[in-house]
Amino acid sequence: MPFHEIELVKRAEEEAFARIARAREEAGVRLERGRERAAASAAAERCHAEAEAAALVAAARAGAAEEAERIRAEAEKEATRIQRAAAGRLDDAVAFLVREVTGGVETGTDA
Repeated sequence: MPFHEIELVKRAEEEAFARIARAREEAGVRLERGRERAAASAAAERCHAEAEAAALVAAARAGAAEEAERIRAEAEKEATRIQRAAAGRLDDAVAFLVREVTGGVETGTDA
């Protein structure tokens, strides 16, 4: 192989190695950009998921508060009903006790 051809082969080899080095560098840059985009996308999805979870928690809390208020209102109605029923029977109970203690004798006072 003549010297001139050897030099051409060396030059072609150097150019090929330079292209390979540039391709590796470009691939590294593209890979890093891809990683950055993936990280940014994951962060955005995480933020979206956090916001969605917060909205679901808020909705659940609101629903629980409404349910608690409904239960409280029903309990209050029931307590009022029981108190009224007990108050109505209290007069009867006092009259019964007076009759029992006095043996059914009229005392002349309103009981």
